[in-house]
Amino acid sequence: MNGANKGIASGYLCRQSALSASKSMLATPGYWRRTAPGLESLDDADLIRGKILLAFERAEEIAALDRADTEKIRQLLTFVLVGAGTVGVEMASTLAEVQRMA
Repeated sequence: MNGANKGIASGYLCRQSALSASKSMLATPGYWRRTAPGLESLDDADLIRGKILLAFERAEEIAALDRADTEKIRQLLTFVLVGAGTVGVEMASTLAEVQRMA
């Protein structure tokens, strides 16, 4: 995204990992369940962890290419956390730590 529009379009958000405290708060929970999983169980945590690690792996593969697509890497390593409760804050700090270690 560039120019004056610095917001996040829903299509952009759907390609990223996002968290919500409760999927029932969203108007279309089935849609968001696939694109932005909530963190309500251990299975949810495993799913989110897998998506995050896969994004880092794909970014690393792209970076290894001779002509690395920096925009694609930026998109892969952009995460959107929805909610600022205890879980959201912990997730944000963990993502920051993982990114520093990468």
